[in-house]
Amino acid sequence: MAHTFQQTVATYGIPASTLTDNGMVYTVRFAGGRGGRSKLETDLHRLNIVQKNSRPNHPTTCGKVERFQQTLKKWLRAQTPQPVTITQLQTLIDVFCDEYNHRRPHRSLPHRATPATAYHHRPKATPSTDRSHDTHDRVRHDKISKAGTVTLRLAGRLRHIGIGKPTPEPTSCC
Repeated sequence: MAHTFQQTVATYGIPASTLTDNGMVYTVRFAGGRGGRSKLETDLHRLNIVQKNSRPNHPTTCGKVERFQQTLKKWLRAQTPQPVTITQLQTLIDVFCDEYNHRRPHRSLPHRATPATAYHHRPKATPSTDRSHDTHDRVRHDKISKAGTVTLRLAGRLRHIGIGKPTPEPTSCC
């Protein structure tokens, strides 16, 4: 499991679901490969966490995090002196996160609460042991035609795959 995800789970517990964009670190669904899972997808599946990905070309699905990143970048640009090392940058990001989550009141939250207050006062969803939500391992229910073929769509074209000869109907005698 990725170190950052491990830390988050250790700090906050295992979530019921995640919502991410379709970056390769989150999902390999659109990678053009032959299926499989990324490391994160495998870990989420093992922990019974429902993985939700935004639809391609719909960035507004992850709008809250996009807005957070915009606020962070604006705040970082306003800092003097500007960081010149990764350590200095991380220190500034830690200061920002503490201010943003624990001190700065938010207009969108009831009573202008902080995100930390809102988070700690809400009940937490946990993973389900029900695997019926997992659609990654797809199960097909195809019908065999009378000619003994299955029809599949591959690269936008229909393919008729013969899987055997149909058996003739038994005839009764006498």
